[in-house]
Amino acid sequence: MSAHKLYAPKGIGALFVRKGLVLDSYILGGAQERRRRAGTENVPLAIAFGVAADVAMDRADIGSLRDSLENSLSSLPITINGKTVRRLPNTSNITFHGADAEGIVIGLDLNGVAVSTGSACSSGRVEPSRALLAMGLSPEDARSTVRISLSRFTTAVEIDRAVSLLREIVPRAQRAAATT
Repeated sequence: MSAHKLYAPKGIGALFVRKGLVLDSYILGGAQERRRRAGTENVPLAIAFGVAADVAMDRADIGSLRDSLENSLSSLPITINGKTVRRLPNTSNITFHGADAEGIVIGLDLNGVAVSTGSACSSGRVEPSRALLAMGLSPEDARSTVRISLSRFTTAVEIDRAVSLLREIVPRAQRAAATT
């Protein structure tokens, strides 16, 4: 888990290790962290991570905002990826069938709404997301998929505005995809 996803400083995180899983050492030398990583822990960053996690728990309604977003878009030809499994409450991954995801991203960006077609580490890639392909999406559907992340600052008014914009932008992005 990366702490910066919870608004803590970059450079700290947590690793959940399933009981019985054997991992090689990441940095050799000391016995810290059950011999998985040597070196002194950054205590101030660890404390910041803990505080950020506590603050994140104050926003328990974020999942309902995400669900509201998804339900409000149900009249569009979409698939909510991962809807049937446990998932992060602040993230929605939506395939807008027949639409160009880049066109949706640009259209929203021009209206002050930031979304993406994938993770930051894959920005600039032209090929479809390997994660989406591994989930069983076709290359065409993967190229029609947008990731929408909500924050602890997201409001219902912002969700309504994003839905309204998507209802305008998605048909244009579908027409653009059909002509290419």
